[in-house]
Amino acid sequence: MQKTFFKHGSAGNAYGTLSCHKSTDAAQRGVMKIFMQVPFEGSEYASTEYRAFEASKALSLDLDFHISSQIKALKTLISNSCQSVPSVVAIKYNRQEETDPVPGGPILFVLMKRLPGVPLSMAIFWNLEDSVREQIRQAFKCAWIDCVRSGIIPAFQAIEHVFWDAAANKAYITSFLMGEAPETNDIWRDSEWLAWDMAMTENFLTSLMDPNPHPDMSKRTL
Repeated sequence: MQKTFFKHGSAGNAYGTLSCHKSTDAAQRGVMKIFMQVPFEGSEYASTEYRAFEASKALSLDLDFHISSQIKALKTLISNSCQSVPSVVAIKYNRQEETDPVPGGPILFVLMKRLPGVPLSMAIFWNLEDSVREQIRQAFKCAWIDCVRSGIIPAFQAIEHVFWDAAANKAYITSFLMGEAPETNDIWRDSEWLAWDMAMTENFLTSLMDPNPHPDMSKRTL
């Protein structure tokens, strides 16, 4: 396990998303994302001292790109008044306790307001009426454009990272793993619906690489 740690020379990280509410008022609900350093494979059951040694390589609270990119993207979107992402209530950086997986390693808490509506999935989306699916696609397009205009292109394409508020006819994007600043050629392309599981086609890769931003969608399953 020492060879694995020294070979990579970087901290292992993980994150999870939890539903929560205020301890004094259950009606005030939120979402908590927790990002933290975790032990390298093989050292999970090592001594506290050994796992703390892994943390000694992380001289700051910076986590790896997969996590830091999400935090940076969310801060950028909020600072630019993006209306298509969760609102952040608080962000807290800390060090793990003696009984945590990597004593002294970084841990980060992000508390967000709970979004209205429901998180989508393939099962939910494709069991909706055709007209509702089209509403979601158009609302998602607006959300995607809103994010790009606010300085971040959503790169982690999966329908599970989309919230749908039917009452307001509005979509939200909830994850920005590997999110980066858009370039001038990052415009809306209808192939985004394919990438985000909101449309299907037999020639998936060919369709994604189509230079036409608005190709004929009649041969796609919508």
